[in-house]
Amino acid sequence: MKNFVKNGDRLSFIAPVGGVKSGEFNVVGAAFGINAISANEGEDCELDVSGGVYRKLPKIETEDWDNGIAIYWNATDKKMTKVKSSNLKVGIANGSLETGTATGTVRLNRSF
Repeated sequence: MKNFVKNGDRLSFIAPVGGVKSGEFNVVGAAFGINAISANEGEDCELDVSGGVYRKLPKIETEDWDNGIAIYWNATDKKMTKVKSSNLKVGIANGSLETGTATGTVRLNRSF
Protein backbone atom coordinates (compact mmCIF):
# COMPACT_ATOMS: atom_id res chain seq x y z
CA MET A 1 0.00 0.00 0.00
CA LYS A 2 1.82 3.04 -1.23
CA ASN A 3 -0.50 5.45 0.58
CA PHE A 4 -0.40 3.87 4.08
CA VAL A 5 0.99 6.27 6.69
CA LYS A 6 0.57 4.49 10.06
CA ASN A 7 -1.95 2.71 12.28
CA GLY A 8 -4.82 4.93 13.38
CA ASP A 9 -4.29 4.64 17.14
CA ARG A 10 -2.36 7.90 17.25
CA LEU A 11 -3.04 11.31 15.78
CA SER A 12 -0.07 13.53 14.94
CA PHE A 13 -0.28 17.21 15.87
CA ILE A 14 1.90 20.19 16.71
CA ALA A 15 2.10 20.98 20.44
CA PRO A 16 0.21 24.20 21.25
CA VAL A 17 1.33 27.19 23.33
CA GLY A 18 2.71 25.88 26.62
CA GLY A 19 3.44 22.44 25.17
CA VAL A 20 1.95 19.13 26.33
CA LYS A 21 2.88 16.47 28.88
CA SER A 22 2.80 12.73 28.35
CA GLY A 23 -0.16 11.08 30.05
CA GLU A 24 -2.38 14.16 30.10
CA PHE A 25 -5.83 14.27 28.51
CA ASN A 26 -6.04 16.49 25.43
CA VAL A 27 -8.52 17.56 22.77
CA VAL A 28 -7.24 18.22 19.25
CA GLY A 29 -9.98 19.43 16.94
CA ALA A 30 -12.75 16.80 17.05
CA ALA A 31 -10.42 14.13 18.51
CA PHE A 32 -9.56 13.45 22.14
CA GLY A 33 -7.20 11.15 23.96
CA ILE A 34 -4.02 10.98 25.99
CA ASN A 35 -0.77 12.67 24.99
CA ALA A 36 1.62 9.86 24.04
CA ILE A 37 4.74 11.97 24.58
CA SER A 38 5.74 15.29 26.12
CA ALA A 39 6.51 18.07 23.67
CA ASN A 40 7.38 21.73 23.82
CA GLU A 41 5.36 24.34 21.96
CA GLY A 42 5.70 23.89 18.19
CA GLU A 43 7.14 20.36 18.38
CA ASP A 44 5.64 17.26 16.81
CA CYS A 45 3.48 15.25 19.17
CA GLU A 46 1.07 12.31 19.14
CA LEU A 47 -2.31 11.82 20.75
CA ASP A 48 -3.39 8.26 21.62
CA VAL A 49 -7.00 8.10 20.43
CA SER A 50 -7.43 4.34 20.83
CA GLY A 51 -9.36 4.42 24.12
CA GLY A 52 -8.44 2.44 27.19
CA VAL A 53 -8.45 2.91 30.96
CA TYR A 54 -6.42 5.81 32.36
CA ARG A 55 -5.93 6.79 36.00
CA LYS A 56 -5.08 10.07 37.66
CA LEU A 57 -7.12 12.17 35.25
CA PRO A 58 -8.15 15.52 36.78
CA LYS A 59 -11.77 15.65 37.94
CA ILE A 60 -14.15 18.14 39.51
CA GLU A 61 -13.38 17.64 43.23
CA THR A 62 -16.90 18.45 44.43
CA GLU A 63 -18.35 15.46 42.54
CA ASP A 64 -18.75 11.88 43.67
CA TRP A 65 -18.65 9.25 40.93
CA ASP A 66 -20.39 5.89 40.75
CA ASN A 67 -18.67 3.11 38.83
CA GLY A 68 -19.83 3.04 35.20
CA ILE A 69 -21.39 6.52 34.97
CA ALA A 70 -20.84 8.61 31.84
CA ILE A 71 -17.88 10.98 32.08
CA TYR A 72 -17.50 14.24 30.15
CA TRP A 73 -14.65 16.70 29.53
CA ASN A 74 -15.24 20.18 30.94
CA ALA A 75 -13.07 22.30 28.64
CA THR A 76 -13.50 25.41 30.78
CA ASP A 77 -12.17 23.81 33.99
CA LYS A 78 -9.91 21.33 32.12
CA LYS A 79 -11.29 18.48 34.24
CA MET A 80 -13.42 15.37 33.94
CA THR A 81 -17.01 15.68 35.14
CA LYS A 82 -20.24 13.70 35.39
CA VAL A 83 -22.22 16.76 34.23
CA LYS A 84 -23.42 16.43 30.63
CA SER A 85 -24.59 19.99 29.71
CA SER A 86 -22.45 21.11 26.73
CA ASN A 87 -19.42 19.02 27.79
CA LEU A 88 -17.80 16.43 25.50
CA LYS A 89 -18.61 12.82 26.39
CA VAL A 90 -15.31 10.95 26.68
CA GLY A 91 -15.98 7.69 28.55
CA ILE A 92 -17.16 6.08 31.78
CA ALA A 93 -15.92 6.09 35.36
CA ASN A 94 -13.86 3.04 36.24
CA GLY A 95 -14.47 2.86 39.97
CA SER A 96 -16.47 4.84 42.52
CA LEU A 97 -15.04 8.03 44.01
CA GLU A 98 -15.94 10.15 47.01
CA THR A 99 -16.39 13.92 46.93
CA GLY A 100 -13.04 15.62 47.54
CA THR A 101 -10.89 13.47 45.25
CA ALA A 102 -8.93 15.44 42.65
CA THR A 103 -8.33 12.65 40.14
CA GLY A 104 -10.21 9.67 38.79
CA THR A 105 -9.87 6.61 36.59
CA VAL A 106 -11.75 6.76 33.30
CA ARG A 107 -12.30 4.21 30.56
CA LEU A 108 -11.97 6.52 27.54
CA ASN A 109 -14.00 5.91 24.40
CA ARG A 110 -12.18 5.62 21.11
CA SER A 111 -12.03 9.07 19.60
CA PHE A 112 -13.98 7.89 16.50
